[in-house]
Amino acid sequence: MSHAAILSRSLPASREDHGERRPACTSLSAQETGFAGVWQTELGATLALSQYGNELSGTYLAAAGESGTRASGDVTGACHGNLISFTVNWRDFQAVTSWTGRLSADGSMLQTLWLMVTETPSEQEREDIHTGADRFTRLANIVHMPGLNG
Repeated sequence: MSHAAILSRSLPASREDHGERRPACTSLSAQETGFAGVWQTELGATLALSQYGNELSGTYLAAAGESGTRASGDVTGACHGNLISFTVNWRDFQAVTSWTGRLSADGSMLQTLWLMVTETPSEQEREDIHTGADRFTRLANIVHMPGLNG
């Protein structure tokens, strides 16, 4: 199905969305803080997000690999209502990963799909695109976590 066909079935944006800046993500209950905070995947990766209106930034710390090391990267993204999209630019690798998903109604969980593209030698070109899914659980409504984002 094409992007145009999918978008034609989507809810229309409000009039305010067509201005220079969209309204902040506001579909959460009063006790939640939008997407800002610390999140963890089922595999132990950690995402620390700050939110400024619809813009997101932060740090991602991958789950420990076979060597025991944890890759990290800088996060940029955006949100609209309870929808989120963010990208990690990995610090020590020629790779980027993008996640897109939805926040649960109670604000405690993110369900996402991801796409990772890595730079590989040309003979391995077919092996450089990867996809998957992650479920993030909110650990805290804070944006500073020692060892993760300074």
